[in-house]
Amino acid sequence: MHAGMTAPVLWFSTSVARRKAAMGKGIADYVLIYPKKHELSYQVQEYIRKVQEDGCLTVEEEELAGGDEILVNIVAPFTELSKAAESLRLCMPLLSDAMSRSETAVLQTKEINGCYTVNKDHWQTFKNLWSCFMQRIETEPDDELVSAVYTDNEGLFEVIDDKDSFFRPSLRYLLTHHILTNIDASDGKNSKVKMGLLYLQMKGAIRTSFILHDPRPYLQAQTQTDGYKYQLQNVKCALMPSEDSREELDKKWAKASFKLSPLTKIRNYFGEKIALYFAFVQILHLTLIFPAFLGLCIFVYGLHLSITCHHSVKYSTENLIKQDLKALCLSPVTLSTGVNRTLEIIREKCYDVEWRRRLIEQTLNQTCTTKGSYNSVQETLSDASSIIKYSLDNNATPIFALILCLWGTVFLEIWKRKNASLSHKWKVKDYESNEPDRPEFKGILTKKDLVTGDEVPYYPTSYRYTKIFASFSVLLVLVGFVCISVLGVVVYKTWARIKVKTENSFQTFLLSTVLSSLMNAISMTILGQVYEKIAIKMTDWENYRTQTAYNDALIKKLFAFQFANSYASLFYIAFLRRNNQDVFNSLGFVGLEDDCGMLNNCISDLSVQLLVVMIVKTLPKFCNDLIYPWLKKIICKRCNKEDLEDPETTSLTTRFILDEERKPDLGNFTLGEYNEKVIQYGYQMIFAACFPLGPLLFFFTLLVDKKVDSKRLLWIFRRPLPWIAQDIGPWFAILEIINAVAVVTNACLIAFSSQFSRERPLVEQLMIFIIFEHIVFIVKFIVANAIPDLPQKINWPSDRYIFVLDFCSDWSNN
Repeated sequence: MHAGMTAPVLWFSTSVARRKAAMGKGIADYVLIYPKKHELSYQVQEYIRKVQEDGCLTVEEEELAGGDEILVNIVAPFTELSKAAESLRLCMPLLSDAMSRSETAVLQTKEINGCYTVNKDHWQTFKNLWSCFMQRIETEPDDELVSAVYTDNEGLFEVIDDKDSFFRPSLRYLLTHHILTNIDASDGKNSKVKMGLLYLQMKGAIRTSFILHDPRPYLQAQTQTDGYKYQLQNVKCALMPSEDSREELDKKWAKASFKLSPLTKIRNYFGEKIALYFAFVQILHLTLIFPAFLGLCIFVYGLHLSITCHHSVKYSTENLIKQDLKALCLSPVTLSTGVNRTLEIIREKCYDVEWRRRLIEQTLNQTCTTKGSYNSVQETLSDASSIIKYSLDNNATPIFALILCLWGTVFLEIWKRKNASLSHKWKVKDYESNEPDRPEFKGILTKKDLVTGDEVPYYPTSYRYTKIFASFSVLLVLVGFVCISVLGVVVYKTWARIKVKTENSFQTFLLSTVLSSLMNAISMTILGQVYEKIAIKMTDWENYRTQTAYNDALIKKLFAFQFANSYASLFYIAFLRRNNQDVFNSLGFVGLEDDCGMLNNCISDLSVQLLVVMIVKTLPKFCNDLIYPWLKKIICKRCNKEDLEDPETTSLTTRFILDEERKPDLGNFTLGEYNEKVIQYGYQMIFAACFPLGPLLFFFTLLVDKKVDSKRLLWIFRRPLPWIAQDIGPWFAILEIINAVAVVTNACLIAFSSQFSRERPLVEQLMIFIIFEHIVFIVKFIVANAIPDLPQKINWPSDRYIFVLDFCSDWSNN
């Protein structure tokens, strides 16, 4: 420490009045950075003035080093947060429930102490052991607060005396954002544009706006680096209770390997929308254990059969080579006898016997005609690369497909119960009915509100439907590009298989099958990124009133395209890749014919395509989530080394804010994550009959993804806005559609493409399709109706919740 230099004061106040007196030393609820010179500078100043006067928020402006930009720290006092919460009709915990929570804690203690109690009833003993196991992996108690719609009544709600910690961190930031985005700096009479925060930021008049992470890890690290000794653990942070801090989340979430996610802590820090996403991933991950293990067993079984078949084929080929070539080629009868003798060796060990007969006969006829050797026969029948490919298609895969189709229904029913439990626990199940308008919504007409009688803006439905039709037209055009991309990959693969000849059969397999799969995955990724940007623009243009309606419309557009983009090539391989020489001739590719190989086995190529796509599709996310932020941080440090803040002239809190500002913006986190998970879910569900390793690969993808997402949310990216949500939106309906499509697709794969029925007559194949499809749909219906949508444990709290609401309403009226 330099001589005469005093340690900086780190201020965390529990009083709003003290905050106003010491804004320069505190942590803001919201941060803005704007350039001093801009064509809309006057509007920015007017906006900040209205934030102070109309919004009654506390504002401090600070000129940054260089003098080109202004840093604005904004703190929302409790009175304004209270008004915003009341206008949004948010539910808050009641004071009277403190005793209930203490009683719950006692009950939980009794359960923990008695979890190993052996009961004479074996079912009760099993339940005790299961309860004990769940307590081992749980990271938070399953308690529940009784809440009511918030009103400005200090005698009703819990810990309202501690006003700085009454609103949980995520809700505090969301309320501040709500206040700021509804302030208009324009002249309401003469201006057609609402010059609020979002408009000024879109025009560049405000360069960026963001909320802050928990500052304590940064402050602790900096004070230790600067040589100051400052203990923060004994000082109460006004905006961040210690049990919801970043370090606590990092310990119980990011670093915990065999623990469930602390969903309530995630909700308190990041909001309900992100917390529901991680709850969804958690349920998906846990329920995947069974199909992942079953799929691995079926793959091992298929690998054993494939190796056995490979050895039998090798032995039969050696036996064929030992026979007299001249004797075999004397007549068709002797040739057929030699072929039958060869097939007897492999008949009980291999599938596709009839196709193998045709292959051997074709090769022997060519050998007899050219008087060549049997090397071609040997290479064809003992291709080592086919061992893995054919191991994925065996007699057990139809059973696996049936079980996985039923598992999809069980998973959605379990999630439905978990979603209901969390939305009830967090009191957000009616949020959408009270959701405010989006600041971006533009009503071009007005109508009288039936409840309040006020004139409210609205957007005509006919206008929106016209725009939706235009968006649908754009979607069809992009789907056309997807079809062209698939056709291009098919043409290359067909050309490579015919024209590219190498001495190494595995090298040929790489240049044709694997490389074409890689090209298809890259094409899907590029087209998906392009359409996502177009879909966002189109949804903005459609002008939705609420954020939920906007998100729902965007999700439907994205998935409609992603379904075609992600699965088109797979459907082609599964059902259209046979006897298509006429199609190639009509397109001008004379002499090309795409088929399923010498044994007419499309399932093996479909399995390779799925494997490549499931791996390659995760690479852009890995680069965007980890590599890009890491490279950006290194480049920024080297390029801006001389511009970093001077610790002697810049306060510690300002340095922390600017460090947060340099982090990349997370964007719409849940939209991208749900889209990726649902597409991967579709890969393993729709094509379960050909790729039993899909659930296992998906399981490990989710395992790695949990670590990556938790780290980037807590440390790498800016803190996202903590949006409220009551469910996962249209994604649930999309998953149900995927489950229904999976039943039909797997029935077709089993009946017409798999080795189980590939050589059966058409009538038998149709019977297999009808029986499989009917059995699965009937059992799915029974399972869906047998599992209750609401857990039994929330029925009593629901009745109590309704009673409390009535009681509070009567109290407020009196």
